[in-house]
Amino acid sequence: MKDSTFSFGEYVLDLELRELRRQGELVPLSARLFDTLSLLVQRPGELITKEEFFAAVWPGVVVEENNLSQAISSLRKLLEENLDQPRYIVTVPGKGYQFVARVGVPGVAPPRLLGALAVVFVVVAVGLVWALLPAGDSPQPASIAVLPLEDIGTSPDYRFFPEGLHDEIVHNLSKIEGVRVTPRASVTRFRDERPAIRDIADQLGVATILEGSVQQVNDEVRVSLRLIRGADEENLWSQTFRRSFAELFDLQRDIASSVAGSLQDHFGGAQIPQLTPRTQSTQAYLSYLKAKFVLSDPTPGTSRAVSESYQAALDEALSHDPEFGDAYALKAIDQATAVMRPYAVSDPVVRMQLIERARENLAAAFLVDPPSVLAHTAKARLCEVTYNPVEARDHYERALQLDPNSRDTLIDYSAFAYRAGLWELFSNTQARLERVDPQAGLLGVNSYIERDYDEAVRYLRAWRDRIPLAGLIYFWLSMSLTAQGREAEARNELRIGAALTMEADPSDVDLAQLAYAQHRSGMKVQAGETVEVLNKRAATGSVSDLTLALAMLAIDDTESAYAHLEKAASTRVNRPFALQFRIQHNIFADAALDRPEFVALRDQLGFAGGTASDC
Repeated sequence: MKDSTFSFGEYVLDLELRELRRQGELVPLSARLFDTLSLLVQRPGELITKEEFFAAVWPGVVVEENNLSQAISSLRKLLEENLDQPRYIVTVPGKGYQFVARVGVPGVAPPRLLGALAVVFVVVAVGLVWALLPAGDSPQPASIAVLPLEDIGTSPDYRFFPEGLHDEIVHNLSKIEGVRVTPRASVTRFRDERPAIRDIADQLGVATILEGSVQQVNDEVRVSLRLIRGADEENLWSQTFRRSFAELFDLQRDIASSVAGSLQDHFGGAQIPQLTPRTQSTQAYLSYLKAKFVLSDPTPGTSRAVSESYQAALDEALSHDPEFGDAYALKAIDQATAVMRPYAVSDPVVRMQLIERARENLAAAFLVDPPSVLAHTAKARLCEVTYNPVEARDHYERALQLDPNSRDTLIDYSAFAYRAGLWELFSNTQARLERVDPQAGLLGVNSYIERDYDEAVRYLRAWRDRIPLAGLIYFWLSMSLTAQGREAEARNELRIGAALTMEADPSDVDLAQLAYAQHRSGMKVQAGETVEVLNKRAATGSVSDLTLALAMLAIDDTESAYAHLEKAASTRVNRPFALQFRIQHNIFADAALDRPEFVALRDQLGFAGGTASDC
């Protein structure tokens, strides 16, 4: 090969001729795509920042990040990349991209013996450089993922404990200064199927993996943990902790301090955290963990039944500690969320009862000084459902001041901005969320809204694999596949999503969105059947006009859709937040909504106002 040629996989890139060939066949590339690929191939294994791409590919031109993501997406298609297991281009969330394939060295191939010696030299040199590097120069030096803990013997009464302890370990390690901890939601997919440690570390982009098991022996709990370096699967530290259930707070402190100390020994920078228990009562704490397990338990159940079990577990926690602020906050969050469920939307009495109970629990949560992240999140949720976006936004910001890296708060805040139609805020919170958890599901929704359907499919498939029983994910995935012209795949995903949705006490909005996705993917008969279910609800309950407008679009009844949208635009009550945003901004790219008469109505939609007294 000439000095200006590079080979990778089945491809040869010629910089002088500005050509890309695959097995001798010319692959057509635009000038921008050629320059983008050239920059990647000439710097294999290096992180190339977005700013470097802009300077090299668009010199002197002001462009948006979307231009770069579109170029990368086009390159991936041309290179026939498998988005789930990329061979060539890897995204480094929030930073840039890396070319990960092996690239042939430019120039004439040396004689075989010299070539072999060269390889030996390179291997030895790399090993020496790695050995001599200071700990802080290793890739992603202070990063860790905690895998779900294996339950090797807990009684049925403590079935919740391994998962609850795992959640708390992740929470406590996230407080270690200088360490990036993968959020719990991103590792739950490894509970049942666990690939090699090296592969897990690579998928999650972390330097270390913490795995372990939990065993109950009478009133004693034994936790065995092992810290493993992802690159070579070397065991860095292991320890077994034995404590009684009455000493759970000491157990958590021991685990966090020991892991932080090991990270500090091997990577430097990790500061051992100072932990404050959520409550002084171990019995209250165990009931709190049981409540959180109720929400994550894969056993099917209606949202109302799950909520009742959740509230009962939290009441049990409060019976042991009446001043347990976070338990009150979780009760308030659940009650405020229930306001948006079908049984509350259709019954004004139930709705007001839920709001009043949430207010009572919030008052108790805010007696704790200072109020916690959960207390401010609960207040924000209540303000949202009582139509007070200004107050809601203020409390989300206060929660993030207390914990800027709270994944759950960022997801809630982002979802609020999305439902409220606060587009700039939504984009900003998504950017913050991506830095905390590049695999968060809402990033797929964000990519769909930005019309980057390749990225949307990639994110949403990963989200689906982590949470396979969530029907909403299949809706967004099917919409993304349909936008790519892959209707058959979209229908397959949607059939699964439809079954899950109909089994899970679907809201009116769920049904309208399902019907719309069925219509877009060509399942028009099924769309009509879903709309019929919604019409029966409308005849006996209170289905919002926004919801019915989307349902009418799902069966091509634009006249009725217009009538319902007109009603929705004339009132400031009973507007499902999510649908309001989607219709107002036409994120579905629906042709009917772009007609002038519909555009005029869409312009009248806005987040319903409110006053501070509302929440």
